[in-house]
Amino acid sequence: MSRFYKCFTENCQDAHIYRHPGLCRSCTTYDDNQKPVDAIKRERCTQTGTLWIPMESNGLRMTKPLTRREKMQMDRERAYHTKVQTKIRKAKQQMARDGIDPNEIVDNPFVAQPEHDCCAQETCEHKLAGIEIGESVGEEE
Repeated sequence: MSRFYKCFTENCQDAHIYRHPGLCRSCTTYDDNQKPVDAIKRERCTQTGTLWIPMESNGLRMTKPLTRREKMQMDRERAYHTKVQTKIRKAKQQMARDGIDPNEIVDNPFVAQPEHDCCAQETCEHKLAGIEIGESVGEEE
Protein backbone atom coordinates (compact mmCIF):
# COMPACT_ATOMS: atom_id res chain seq x y z
CA MET A 1 0.00 0.00 0.00
CA SER A 2 1.45 3.32 -1.04
CA ARG A 3 1.59 6.32 1.23
CA PHE A 4 0.83 9.81 0.01
CA TYR A 5 1.76 13.19 1.47
CA LYS A 6 0.52 16.73 0.92
CA CYS A 7 0.82 20.15 2.55
CA PHE A 8 -2.39 21.14 4.33
CA THR A 9 -1.46 24.68 5.44
CA GLU A 10 -3.73 27.51 4.35
CA ASN A 11 -2.61 29.61 1.37
CA CYS A 12 -0.23 26.90 0.14
CA GLN A 13 0.29 27.07 -3.61
CA ASP A 14 1.55 23.47 -3.82
CA ALA A 15 -1.45 21.18 -4.39
CA HIS A 16 0.68 18.29 -5.64
CA ILE A 17 0.41 14.90 -3.87
CA TYR A 18 3.83 13.37 -3.15
CA ARG A 19 4.81 9.77 -2.45
CA HIS A 20 7.39 10.75 0.17
CA PRO A 21 7.24 12.82 3.34
CA GLY A 22 9.29 15.92 3.66
CA LEU A 23 9.09 19.67 3.93
CA CYS A 24 6.70 21.74 1.86
CA ARG A 25 8.97 23.82 -0.39
CA SER A 26 6.50 26.63 -0.89
CA CYS A 27 5.59 27.04 2.83
CA THR A 28 8.98 26.43 4.47
CA THR A 29 11.11 29.54 4.94
CA TYR A 30 14.89 29.30 4.42
CA ASP A 31 17.82 31.47 5.50
CA ASP A 32 20.71 32.65 3.29
CA ASN A 33 22.52 29.29 3.58
CA GLN A 34 19.41 27.38 2.45
CA LYS A 35 18.81 25.99 5.94
CA PRO A 36 15.13 25.75 6.97
CA VAL A 37 14.13 28.41 9.48
CA ASP A 38 10.42 27.62 9.74
CA ALA A 39 9.96 23.99 8.66
CA ILE A 40 6.47 22.98 7.49
CA LYS A 41 6.12 19.21 7.06
CA ARG A 42 3.80 17.52 4.61
CA GLU A 43 1.08 15.45 6.24
CA ARG A 44 -0.07 12.01 5.23
CA CYS A 45 -3.13 11.94 2.96
CA THR A 46 -5.15 9.54 0.87
CA GLN A 47 -4.65 9.03 -2.84
CA THR A 48 -7.37 11.59 -3.55
CA GLY A 49 -5.68 14.25 -1.36
CA THR A 50 -7.91 14.19 1.71
CA LEU A 51 -6.36 14.04 5.16
CA TRP A 52 -5.51 10.47 6.20
CA ILE A 53 -7.15 9.32 9.43
CA PRO A 54 -5.59 6.17 10.93
CA MET A 55 -7.90 3.35 11.97
CA GLU A 56 -8.14 2.57 15.65
CA SER A 57 -6.37 -0.64 16.52
CA ASN A 58 -8.37 -3.49 17.96
CA GLY A 59 -6.85 -4.54 21.25
CA LEU A 60 -8.67 -7.87 21.20
CA ARG A 61 -6.58 -9.33 18.39
CA MET A 62 -4.08 -11.86 19.60
CA THR A 63 -0.90 -12.62 17.72
CA LYS A 64 -1.08 -16.35 18.43
CA PRO A 65 -3.03 -18.66 20.72
CA LEU A 66 -1.42 -19.48 24.02
CA THR A 67 -2.13 -23.20 24.07
CA ARG A 68 -3.18 -25.90 21.64
CA ARG A 69 -6.57 -26.18 23.36
CA GLU A 70 -7.22 -22.46 22.75
CA LYS A 71 -6.19 -22.86 19.12
CA MET A 72 -8.61 -25.76 18.69
CA GLN A 73 -11.39 -23.70 20.30
CA MET A 74 -10.65 -20.75 18.00
CA ASP A 75 -10.74 -23.06 14.97
CA ARG A 76 -14.09 -24.50 16.07
CA GLU A 77 -15.53 -21.01 16.51
CA ARG A 78 -14.20 -19.88 13.13
CA ALA A 79 -15.70 -22.95 11.43
CA TYR A 80 -19.05 -22.36 13.17
CA HIS A 81 -19.16 -18.69 12.12
CA THR A 82 -18.21 -19.61 8.56
CA LYS A 83 -21.02 -22.18 8.49
CA VAL A 84 -23.55 -19.67 9.85
CA GLN A 85 -22.50 -17.00 7.35
CA THR A 86 -22.83 -19.53 4.52
CA LYS A 87 -26.36 -20.42 5.66
CA ILE A 88 -27.31 -16.74 5.84
CA ARG A 89 -25.90 -16.10 2.38
CA LYS A 90 -27.75 -19.10 0.90
CA ALA A 91 -31.00 -18.05 2.59
CA LYS A 92 -30.67 -14.55 1.12
CA GLN A 93 -30.00 -16.04 -2.32
CA GLN A 94 -33.10 -18.23 -2.00
CA MET A 95 -35.15 -15.20 -0.92
CA ALA A 96 -33.91 -13.28 -3.95
CA ARG A 97 -34.89 -16.19 -6.23
CA ASP A 98 -38.36 -16.28 -4.65
CA GLY A 99 -38.78 -12.55 -5.26
CA ILE A 100 -38.48 -11.50 -1.63
CA ASP A 101 -36.25 -8.57 -0.82
CA PRO A 102 -33.59 -9.99 1.58
CA ASN A 103 -32.91 -6.53 3.01
CA GLU A 104 -36.55 -5.96 3.93
CA ILE A 105 -37.18 -5.80 7.66
CA VAL A 106 -39.26 -8.77 8.75
CA ASP A 107 -40.97 -9.08 12.12
CA ASN A 108 -38.45 -11.03 14.14
CA PRO A 109 -39.64 -12.45 17.46
CA PHE A 110 -36.11 -12.21 18.85
CA VAL A 111 -35.84 -8.44 18.23
CA ALA A 112 -37.66 -6.18 20.69
CA GLN A 113 -40.40 -4.23 18.95
CA PRO A 114 -40.88 -0.56 19.88
CA GLU A 115 -43.69 0.15 22.31
CA HIS A 116 -46.53 2.35 21.11
CA ASP A 117 -48.66 4.73 23.17
CA CYS A 118 -51.73 2.52 22.73
CA CYS A 119 -49.95 -0.55 24.16
CA ALA A 120 -50.84 0.51 27.72
CA GLN A 121 -54.50 -0.36 27.01
CA GLU A 122 -55.80 -3.94 27.04
CA THR A 123 -57.45 -3.54 23.62
CA CYS A 124 -54.20 -2.67 21.84
CA GLU A 125 -54.13 -4.00 18.28
CA HIS A 126 -50.33 -4.42 18.32
CA LYS A 127 -50.42 -6.85 21.25
CA LEU A 128 -53.31 -8.87 19.84
CA ALA A 129 -51.71 -9.16 16.39
CA GLY A 130 -49.11 -11.66 17.62
CA ILE A 131 -51.59 -13.97 19.36
CA GLU A 132 -52.56 -17.03 17.35
CA ILE A 133 -56.09 -18.40 17.23
CA GLY A 134 -56.67 -20.85 20.06
CA GLU A 135 -54.33 -19.15 22.50
CA SER A 136 -55.64 -17.76 25.72
CA VAL A 137 -55.72 -13.95 25.82
CA GLY A 138 -56.61 -13.49 29.43
CA GLU A 139 -57.81 -15.28 32.53
CA GLU A 140 -61.33 -15.77 31.17
CA GLU A 141 -61.00 -19.55 30.71
